[in-house]
Amino acid sequence: MTARLARALIAAGCLATAAPAIAAPVAPATVVEPALDALRLEHPELRAVRRAGSPVPTVLTGLAVPTEGADAHARVAGFLARHQGIFGGAELVADTIRTRPGRTLVSLNQTHAGLPVLDRGVTLVLDADGRVVRISGDVRPVTRLERATIDPATAREIAVRHATGASLAEPLPDVPTSIERGIVAVGGHGVEVFEVEVVRQPLAEHFVVRIDAHAGRVLSVRNRVTH
Repeated sequence: MTARLARALIAAGCLATAAPAIAAPVAPATVVEPALDALRLEHPELRAVRRAGSPVPTVLTGLAVPTEGADAHARVAGFLARHQGIFGGAELVADTIRTRPGRTLVSLNQTHAGLPVLDRGVTLVLDADGRVVRISGDVRPVTRLERATIDPATAREIAVRHATGASLAEPLPDVPTSIERGIVAVGGHGVEVFEVEVVRQPLAEHFVVRIDAHAGRVLSVRNRVTH
């Protein structure tokens, strides 16, 4: 969003200039090391890879953790109930299951306050006996959340004008849109966002505009259609 558009929306009362951040109560990062130590007692070959500044590992190998359950989701749920600490208290929900010869891959998405944390999740790999043998991904608890100060209608207007180039002096173009809400996080700091899909040209230009719902600005634009 341009500075001009932001000023105009503020003047029109559509865009708030500030809102209190919400500190979310989550398990402290200090739970990670005890959880890893407990796993390492049973699996001495455990190896953990971390990103700089993050207590939560991005890759765990050297595992062979037995699980129980009628299916892969149940097995992973049981694993999480016993070993949630290795993710630092991050909230995870099941997403997809993929199978390969001798392997089952269960993907989990991170959530916070009932919203998906975009671009964050983990994959657990189970062997043919249902043992967790590898974990990889990017999760970290959201400890501070900047709440939305704009509503979906305002987000839609910002996205449509940005994607079509329509000025405030012009009527809002009548184009198909859809909107989803989520959170984008850097480290433990999250901000609510809207992702608005603007269909400028069917089957050719489906622009997904990601909007910071706290500051009311465009974060990114991508075309869902691959050329």
